[in-house]
Amino acid sequence: MKRSNRIRVLLNQNISREDCSFYIRNHKIDVPFALHRHEFFEIDIVISGKAKSNINGHVYNIEKGSILFFTPADFHDIIPIGTQPLETYNIAFPTHMIYKQIWTFVPMSCRFATLSPANFQSAVLVCQRLMQAYKNPSPSTELLMKTGIEWCLFLLADAANALSDNVQFPKDISAVLAYIYDNFTGRVSRDEAAAIMHVSPIYFSNLFHKHMGLSFQEYLLNLRLDFARRLLIGKGTTVSDAAYSSGFNSVTYFSRVFTRRFGCPPGKYAEQNSL
Repeated sequence: MKRSNRIRVLLNQNISREDCSFYIRNHKIDVPFALHRHEFFEIDIVISGKAKSNINGHVYNIEKGSILFFTPADFHDIIPIGTQPLETYNIAFPTHMIYKQIWTFVPMSCRFATLSPANFQSAVLVCQRLMQAYKNPSPSTELLMKTGIEWCLFLLADAANALSDNVQFPKDISAVLAYIYDNFTGRVSRDEAAAIMHVSPIYFSNLFHKHMGLSFQEYLLNLRLDFARRLLIGKGTTVSDAAYSSGFNSVTYFSRVFTRRFGCPPGKYAEQNSL
């Protein structure tokens, strides 16, 4: 079992999938944590303190009982509030570690929710047990981590269901979205997405468009463009870096579709919006 201390990375930096199979830590943050993203899925459970977090351009107030969920497509920062550090259990994991059917229950549109008191206590107890297993690995550690992470995902789903503004996707679509978010910077296949739902590619295309309001390819393109746009606001990111890091094979094509989507070329956008 290979550990990594590089799960959190600054904007425009990446880590390879070989760096980590899963990770959990008790994290205390007492200074602002810069905008960043990572190549894994992540759950943060806040156990004390307060902070503001900018998640993909939306600012949330987080405190004890908050649960946050991030995909590899998400950018976020953390700004502690007050004198008490923000303390969290931070869990990072790849999609392949999770039983495929679990993804059908995960609220893929939800990035922030509040756990009920009972579910918060349950999450803390699970994280404490996972911390013990992670620090003292045994042959059962990976299975225990897998089970605990899946339970935290169920708690997230329960909390998200209480949000009136949470977008609900059909269960099989959520599993497809997990596949897209995990692979959007590389090869994404409509046929593989259809196989997740156990339907034909043509039927899948119609079903996806019905529920998402976009075709599969349009959704993927928009996700890549939004990701590239966030990369471009980071200092030192070139247009070609943004293009290839977002899954585009051609800088020319990227520049054309970016301009059509955002109204100006990517280079000009970076000049006007760079942090």
